[in-house]
Amino acid sequence: MPYHQLTVDDFPVNDRVHPGVGYWIKTFVDPRFHFYLKPYNGFGHAYVSDWIVYSGFDKRESSRKSTYHELKTDLPYVQALLDINEIYARELAIIKVGDLPEGRAANYAAAQADLEQKIKALVSKSTKRATQKPMLSRKRLTMGRTRKKLENWRRRSKND
Repeated sequence: MPYHQLTVDDFPVNDRVHPGVGYWIKTFVDPRFHFYLKPYNGFGHAYVSDWIVYSGFDKRESSRKSTYHELKTDLPYVQALLDINEIYARELAIIKVGDLPEGRAANYAAAQADLEQKIKALVSKSTKRATQKPMLSRKRLTMGRTRKKLENWRRRSKND
């Protein structure tokens, strides 16, 4: 997974979206998988055979206001959000296919739907954890209290 160091230029000016905020960052985690459907004791069984997770920064959905001039100062905070997203995506990516959820139901279509719902729940749980890092407030970052952790996350993201 490539690492991306954010710059102010990554945030196109758009004054029409996200009122009330100076900038908006959109990260993503996009798992892709292939699966098999097989009969199992009279039921449909769906299980993952191949698994890959894409993640990153969505420049089309990220923006800044023309009146907001503090983005350069806020970049360490914004970069930390992207880095945390990357870490959680990598944690998902290393899950072995045998450890991923399986779908079981009365027929193949329902088993497939069960598998897809369970994968979606797994990803949702991970991305929710990534967005609930209470220690990452701009005030604390500015005061340098989390500088060491931020540097560790950046180093970890670059090295993986």
